[in-house]
Amino acid sequence: MSESPFQIHEKDGFVELVLNTPGSSVNIFDYAAAVQLKRIMDGLDPKEVRAVVFRSSKTGSFINGVGLLLASVVKCVDDAVKLTSVTRAAFDCVRNSSIPTIAAIEGNCYGCGVEFVLNCDYRVAADTFDTHFYMTEINDYLFIPAFGGTQNLPPLLGLEKATDFVIWGEKWTGRQAKKYGLIHRVLNHKTFDEELTCFLRKVGRKKSRIIRAVPIRRKFLEQTKQRILSLPPSYQKVYRACFDLMVSAARKSTRTPSDYKRELVESAKSVMESASKSALSFFFIRQAVRGLCLSEEKSLGNLQLLFLADNSTELNSFRKDILGRKLRENVTPQFAETGIGIKMALRFVSGMNDSAVSLYSPVYRGGMNFFEVALKEKPNEEVKDLFRFLSETGFSYVFTTPKRTFALNQWLAAYLSPLVAYCLEGGDVTTINSSLRDFGFVRRPGYLLRALHREHSSLIETLRPRLPPAYQNVSAVQIVRVLRELESDDFDMKQRDRRITDSLCLSLLGETERSLSEKTFAHPTLIDLMAREVFDFPLRLKSLCSFLTQRQVESFLKQDAELQALIPAQILSSAHQFLSRGRNYYLSA
Repeated sequence: MSESPFQIHEKDGFVELVLNTPGSSVNIFDYAAAVQLKRIMDGLDPKEVRAVVFRSSKTGSFINGVGLLLASVVKCVDDAVKLTSVTRAAFDCVRNSSIPTIAAIEGNCYGCGVEFVLNCDYRVAADTFDTHFYMTEINDYLFIPAFGGTQNLPPLLGLEKATDFVIWGEKWTGRQAKKYGLIHRVLNHKTFDEELTCFLRKVGRKKSRIIRAVPIRRKFLEQTKQRILSLPPSYQKVYRACFDLMVSAARKSTRTPSDYKRELVESAKSVMESASKSALSFFFIRQAVRGLCLSEEKSLGNLQLLFLADNSTELNSFRKDILGRKLRENVTPQFAETGIGIKMALRFVSGMNDSAVSLYSPVYRGGMNFFEVALKEKPNEEVKDLFRFLSETGFSYVFTTPKRTFALNQWLAAYLSPLVAYCLEGGDVTTINSSLRDFGFVRRPGYLLRALHREHSSLIETLRPRLPPAYQNVSAVQIVRVLRELESDDFDMKQRDRRITDSLCLSLLGETERSLSEKTFAHPTLIDLMAREVFDFPLRLKSLCSFLTQRQVESFLKQDAELQALIPAQILSSAHQFLSRGRNYYLSA
């Protein structure tokens, strides 16, 4: 007999339902969980049960959703209706229960996990860093939430914060969730059970449900519509549809079944779009990277890490950041300017240090939570503990084995050099931004350059050799001027130049070829994750290495004479070598 997703505990009139999805490292509200929950809720006697408490037994995961599993098999609207019916019925049982319901949230609450807890009367959360709230659907997979998020969040948070949360992808800690009204209380993780018991006693048998129309500022509506227009054209349809659902919900004081049905229909339509199907595939790239970095799932345990940095300002900044990211486990990172440990560099540096393990991020100070973990050899168990630590503290990362300089430096130069060459040729930054937007980039080059904190002098050393011969002798002053111009996010929807995206893709192809041939990256999925996290490579194209197929590269090279003004001959030569090899990076591409 298969193991049940929910374990049931009863004490003093309280029923505790603890979710533990069998065979998964995270909790998923799947078919089995929905069927069991509905059966449990239907069998409870309001005269005997004071409250129902939902909890998780998995460290780091409350509910991470089920929308992704459903989205991967939906082929028509009727599929969505049928496939979600049991889950929606379970959600309804919780929302319509006459017994008070409490979500006691420890661990990340993502996607339909957020939608589930909105059906509970009360929501409390731990103060640990592994307890976050995030709506994944639009931001990671380009489809509309299907289980009430667009209908329940606007009246709870107000339209403006709900838009930040659902559409623009803000990720909230427990304290932020409390501040914005998503949860009722934040509990200390060390005394979570005791504080939860006090909260339950205070709640008693009282229900809590506030549904109201909320004020809508006309200026906010216009600003949001303009921001959606700044997105790639292939993304605008799903963003507009999602925002329209939320505006409609904000204007109503009641919810009807037809409101939720409309959301479900729009969700199904969005899932069937090609952009969403491509975005869904990136989930499997993330899983593949996780498999490369973490051979098995295990807790951090009593982990000790020593982080080193020559720059005391960097060291203190990182220390403050890490210690502020509360972990529930006994992890004691240490920080020093000398010693044997993990050498850090949090600004652009042209050379490398002699450390066996280096943590590098020239964009960290700009708010990008991404690291290159540079190694001298393949990752051992101690290095994998570092990977676990970075994952638990909310950082994305890839590991590399670079030969001369950090891999990120080479990739930054590969990304920026065609854009710099285009400006030196006399091209306009607005045309660059418009061309990248139409291609699928949400973030402009300016976002990355601002994250680099204008460390132009070091960047120029890496950038100059990547420029075409005509521009390799231009002055540093000219290149700095261009880099500052590229910090602008302005664009003109009427201006675009295909040479920009073609040369950019070939430049990234050249760096991919070099990175794999020199074994700087162990696998293309690591390159894909870095390209997505650092450069915002478009979700609609799946991933960089999936997109760079033989057929695609061949189409770029049909105008190689025009591209020679933007990329050097060795990049074009690398593209021809890729074609001569006769195979793609992935068999399924």
